[in-house]
Amino acid sequence: MKKANNREMADVLRPEYDLSKLKGGVRGKHMKQFKQGTNLVLLSAHGGKLSNYARDKFIAPFMSAFSSADIPDMSSYCDQSTHWVSNFVLNTMYRINIASPSRQYLFNYLRRAEAAFRQHDLARKATSEFLAGSRQSPSQYMMAIFHWEVFLSQAWHAYNLLRYFCSMDKLFERGQGSVEERLHRLYTQSKHTESVIKDGNFPKEATIAVWLTNDGLSSNDTQLSYQETADILKELSKWAMVLQDPGTIPEKLKAMQP
Repeated sequence: MKKANNREMADVLRPEYDLSKLKGGVRGKHMKQFKQGTNLVLLSAHGGKLSNYARDKFIAPFMSAFSSADIPDMSSYCDQSTHWVSNFVLNTMYRINIASPSRQYLFNYLRRAEAAFRQHDLARKATSEFLAGSRQSPSQYMMAIFHWEVFLSQAWHAYNLLRYFCSMDKLFERGQGSVEERLHRLYTQSKHTESVIKDGNFPKEATIAVWLTNDGLSSNDTQLSYQETADILKELSKWAMVLQDPGTIPEKLKAMQP
């Protein structure tokens, strides 16, 4: 009797792995990359923590140096910051009728201003939570980045809506480095990350377009301090308090004049 071939193995592949679906494979597709070698993620000698090199290269630029953040708490700066939209709705329903497109500009400015305040507070809390821990968690760090990116978005759109409502030509002069210009720069770098990567203009070795430092939000060519983020909210609040009641806008604008 012919002996069974010892090299033959029983089919123990689970049924959910359907090899018939593995089509279109290219032999040697990744061989060139494999021959170039691999990167080793360096762990520190104690506790299996990520090394500074690993954090900075594989999670976020300068993450290992990010150890503190003096972020102003703006949650109680204006007691109306969670009511601007509601106040506007009630005022335009019962007190004064305001024509379009002014009504749309004002409504959307106020909702963006509210959201900027809310996201700034969430960003501050998420950043503090990351710093209070081991400063190793990619998920905690990225949650903080997420809230900061939404803050940048809402703040910029609020400024831009105000520009259109006031018929302003532009919000800043290019190259002067104003807060508005740097806010816009960080926002656009974050918003267009995918196209920047596609075009080969993403910062070399970086994983994200905007990251956190001890001083504020940074990119490869722009920085916005934490105090400046608070100043942005103060400016948005000043205008929101004027615009939430369209019936009193003229007299409030007059009172703001020196």
